[in-house]
Amino acid sequence: MCGICGFVSRYKIEEKSVRIRRMMNTLIHRGPDDASEYTDDKVALGFRRLAIIDIEGGRQPMSNEDKTVWVVYNGEIYNFTDLRERLKSLGHKFKTASDTEVIVHSYEEWGHKCLQYLDGMFAFALWDSNLAELFLAIDRIGIKPLYYTDRGQFVFASEVKALFESGFISSEMDHRVLPYHMAFLWAPHPLTLFQGVKKLAPGHYLVVRENRVTEHEYWNLRIQENNQTSFSFWQDEVRKDVANAVRSQMISDVPLGAFLSGGIDSSAICHFMSEFSTKPISTYFIGFSKEDQQREILMNEEPYADLMAKHIGSVHNKIILSPDIENLIGKLVWHLDEPVGDPAAVSSYFVSKAARETLTVMLSGVGGDEVFAGYPRHLAMKILSQYNKVPWLARSALRNLVELLPGGQSALFRNIKKFVKSVHEDEFAAYLSMLCYFNEEDQKNLFSKDFFDETRKVDIYQFHKVHFDNSKGLSLLNRLLYLDFKTFLPCLNLLYTDKMSMAASIEARVPFLDTQLIEKIFSMPAEYKLKGSHRKYVFKKSMDKILPEKVVWRKKTGFGAPIHSWISGNLQAMIMDYLSEERLQQQRIFNPQYIGKLLKDEFSNAEYFSNHIWQLFIFQIWYEQNITQ
Repeated sequence: MCGICGFVSRYKIEEKSVRIRRMMNTLIHRGPDDASEYTDDKVALGFRRLAIIDIEGGRQPMSNEDKTVWVVYNGEIYNFTDLRERLKSLGHKFKTASDTEVIVHSYEEWGHKCLQYLDGMFAFALWDSNLAELFLAIDRIGIKPLYYTDRGQFVFASEVKALFESGFISSEMDHRVLPYHMAFLWAPHPLTLFQGVKKLAPGHYLVVRENRVTEHEYWNLRIQENNQTSFSFWQDEVRKDVANAVRSQMISDVPLGAFLSGGIDSSAICHFMSEFSTKPISTYFIGFSKEDQQREILMNEEPYADLMAKHIGSVHNKIILSPDIENLIGKLVWHLDEPVGDPAAVSSYFVSKAARETLTVMLSGVGGDEVFAGYPRHLAMKILSQYNKVPWLARSALRNLVELLPGGQSALFRNIKKFVKSVHEDEFAAYLSMLCYFNEEDQKNLFSKDFFDETRKVDIYQFHKVHFDNSKGLSLLNRLLYLDFKTFLPCLNLLYTDKMSMAASIEARVPFLDTQLIEKIFSMPAEYKLKGSHRKYVFKKSMDKILPEKVVWRKKTGFGAPIHSWISGNLQAMIMDYLSEERLQQQRIFNPQYIGKLLKDEFSNAEYFSNHIWQLFIFQIWYEQNITQ
């Protein structure tokens, strides 16, 4: 796992070297083990290394034999040993045992079509001096990020902050993108909140040649539901495919372990890791102090993690935190690059930092909910289809009653209110309303009049509409899972997983996002994933006889952090400063009166607005770090 960067420029090599080193220094957390560069009269490539495979021989930038092809690469190619043997049979000669060299020879053999042969998580940039062409790509799912700008000079990097260190682009905010962040916590590909900065979409590659940048799609999830197979068939296939995905991602020349929350996703991964390991695996769990938890809606998962660790006999590392969040939050926002207001990002950093004491590689359960239908909103949409059959007068009366429910700490009441508000909409709009923080109507009040007038033509649902339309013909549940797969998963969950794990110099691998597993599970009939009120039903049944029953059939809880306690406690003064009327008026983006009402209701427990306030707080820190310098 590494950090990569580079640019195309006709500057003198000495000037290129100065610029590329500044970029590399910004990425030191992604690769503390090594740093090197390649420059010629047209291009500069920089690399920071976190050594995982072929510790001695895997240095980058790496070239072919005659040094006409150079690559910098971030990630892991899980099928590299098979590919190497195939390439050897075609006459290619290897000088290292690294997966990086497989990319070089695959490109020599198949050109851009080499992407069809690579199985893994990756972002790379390959310079072909014979063609004077830069070829950049990321993996099919979007596990590894790649940012770039083509304003004047073409510049790329694993993280946005490195782009600015090149000196070719300055940090400016794109106002048109903020409505997306306020609605969903993230911006869709290729948008970022930085003016002129784009992020490469999953399954895509770029070609930069003669000052022209062209983008191409090389993979997309094609779903054809297979309704001819039995439930028992799928149950066996799920167990086998998850096991194979875990085994393929355990390849490493350095110590590796796993996150263990006590949920079924992380527990299944840990179970198979323990089966394939010759010694007890290392597992990591983090929790928060009783003081932080006492005012929270988060479930205590510690007993389930303990039960699972005992079940597989792991070396279990349990960290109970009471973090100095006031002094840490700025650092975490800096590492995120984009203002991601998901509290899970904070927990992701803490568990990665704890694991780095003894490990370099960790397996994570990210993606299990998107693949197997694990979110409450998936079940809510099923209930919605039945609810819409209730007579209109009865639904209207219920809506009026629901409005009388109190807010405050009750997650149940909040979810009921959100659900009932969405039922008068069509299926697509209803699903998005469950995803939204500040919807289109809210944003009229959230933003200042001038800012709203400037951005009012932005359709925050337009990217969702494209993906939803592209999945016509599928069952509703599989359409919604496809929508999550193209938006929520890469733009939010994978983004913060990468940034927070790399902030701690940890490589996070995600077996549930193995390409073969995804392609197969997405063809499964929807009723096997969501049966009755049971989410992830086929997955749970496949693990029923393997994992403890209490782990398999327990109530789901989200991965998060005790932000309500922090907002009302340690962070209150800081939040009141960042969201003060004076600061907001100077900024001229938000409506101070509306945000003041959110704060008042939150602190009085009249309503629960912790997530909304956290999102605004994270944005304000990001804005101060990046825009008001």
